[in-house]
Amino acid sequence: MKGTHDQVTNLKGGDSAGYLLNDYEDAAIRFEDREGQNVWFLKFKGEKEFQVERSHRLVTDAILENATITREEYEAF
Repeated sequence: MKGTHDQVTNLKGGDSAGYLLNDYEDAAIRFEDREGQNVWFLKFKGEKEFQVERSHRLVTDAILENATITREEYEAF
């Protein structure tokens, strides 16, 4: 059985990135594959994204919440 992290990172589909929502903290997360490793970005509503580690609490919470959003929703966030 796959863990939540594996399930989330496999959601990218045809896009090179995946997008999650941490609704409680009003934050959105983008992750993309770079040379076999996921790189994570965090952004708060109306602000610019910044790179974070996978271990960042808001990323972890978003993975557990497993609320995916589209690229368009992320960009409009």
